[in-house]
Amino acid sequence: MRLKQWLLRATAFLRCRVAILMYHRVFETSSDPWELCVSPNHFAHQLELLRRSYPVLSLQQLLSALKAAHLPKRAVVLTFDDGYADNLWNAKPLLEKYELPATVFIASGSLDSPDEFWWDDLERILLQPRKLPKRLQLRVQDQSYEWPIKSSDEREIAYMAIHQILQPLRASERDPVITDLFGWAEVDPRGRPEYRPLTTDELIQLAQSELIDIGAHAVTHPYLSVMS
Repeated sequence: MRLKQWLLRATAFLRCRVAILMYHRVFETSSDPWELCVSPNHFAHQLELLRRSYPVLSLQQLLSALKAAHLPKRAVVLTFDDGYADNLWNAKPLLEKYELPATVFIASGSLDSPDEFWWDDLERILLQPRKLPKRLQLRVQDQSYEWPIKSSDEREIAYMAIHQILQPLRASERDPVITDLFGWAEVDPRGRPEYRPLTTDELIQLAQSELIDIGAHAVTHPYLSVMS
């Protein structure tokens, strides 16, 4: 009986709260180690369900509802992080089709860059199918590391370990490591067009939509919790 009452109270509590869905990319890919992508087809199905079953608010509407102490039950907010170009080309048309608002948080230092975000560079270097040296030796901030790279499992282990090492670094500390990795793997450092960030002109187009707000996601996408 106590468990049943707790479940009822917990369910009632959750129904009074808002769910913020944190998207990144609307894009079809075969390699997505952090599950940042949703295919356009799946995104359309999700928006259709959300529109039919939930009150979807913009962040501004959420703030107004909180200030007025009148938050709709089961409210949902849609956000996008980082500022990939596919937010304009793939996400925006679907948001407008289903008339649902969203906020896109932009890492402004990546605007107009032909380069990929560093975690995509790392995925391209280590996880894409190609022949690589059998061992990887890496030096980061006076620390030496080494991984075997003989199998797909070992590649994934190295990818996760290097991601953890690089994530708290500043861009000026991380970029030379990525450059060294491109050289080690003999991979062309030029970014894949479908992975690029937004350009300034594309950001303006995105901001012109009445359904889309633009937010700040820092300049170089730092790992904020470890910064002074």
